[in-house]
Amino acid sequence: MRVRVGIDGAGRLGRQLLRTIVHRHEPDYDDVALRDAAPAGEIARRLLHDSTHGRWDHRIEVAAEHLGVDDRTIRVLHEDHPHWAAADVEIGVMARLLPDR
Repeated sequence: MRVRVGIDGAGRLGRQLLRTIVHRHEPDYDDVALRDAAPAGEIARRLLHDSTHGRWDHRIEVAAEHLGVDDRTIRVLHEDHPHWAAADVEIGVMARLLPDR
C-alpha cells in the first residue's frame, strides 16, 4: 500500500524531496499535495530550472492549482495551516524553516 505524502514547503528542501520521489519512482510513496505561497506555475518553473541541481527532465503541466508531473497529479495548497486529511494526505513532511519565536 502506498503512503500518500504532503510536502509542506516548495523551497529547496521541498523541491528536492519531490524530485527525489519522482526520479526514483518510489513504490511506497505517492506525493499528492504540496503547500507553498507561490502559485503552481512558479513552483513548476523552479522544479524545471533549479539553480543547484540543474534542469529536470520530467514533464510538468500546470492546471489551475495542480501540477501534473509525468503521470502524477499533485495538488498545490496555499493555506498557512492546510487541513491535510481533506487533501487526502496521510503523512505531512515539513520541508521549510519555522519562524523564530
